[in-house]
Amino acid sequence: DPWNGIRFGSTQYGAIYAGIIVFCVYAWVRRIHLLRLFDLCIPSVTLALGVGRFGCFFGGCCLGKQLPLGWELPAFFPNYQYFPASLITAFANIGIAFFLTTRPINSRPVGGRLAWFFILTTTERFLAEFVRITEPVALGLSLVQWMALPLFMCGMVIFMWRRYTI
Repeated sequence: DPWNGIRFGSTQYGAIYAGIIVFCVYAWVRRIHLLRLFDLCIPSVTLALGVGRFGCFFGGCCLGKQLPLGWELPAFFPNYQYFPASLITAFANIGIAFFLTTRPINSRPVGGRLAWFFILTTTERFLAEFVRITEPVALGLSLVQWMALPLFMCGMVIFMWRRYTI
């Protein structure tokens, strides 16, 4: 089923890509500095991603790989025979959100929080895909891992731009 990767697993990046477009349009219409707007809002977005992952865990979607025979979570956990990938990504995203709040909001040049967001959340999700039940699409990587790569590169470009801009 060619739509399987779009229905399961890539919704996070669909929301991020759509959110970027909406933020750009909003900043343009309201004449707000785009990177400053991202820096202001990105910790909340990251926290929302983490809370959403709790929903994935308790809803039973986004399963991790099956645990080896004899290993299992407590029986009150949904899908207790599977690795709790959603639970781990939930805590990782919440941790990233708290880290982002420690980054200065009014530093010059702007964009530091956005760069950290792209680098940390895409790295977390790229690695989490190795313990989730996913189908590789090309070169052994899942669709979600391929979708993470451009955002990771955006984060690196923003860091490089910030480093050489005074």
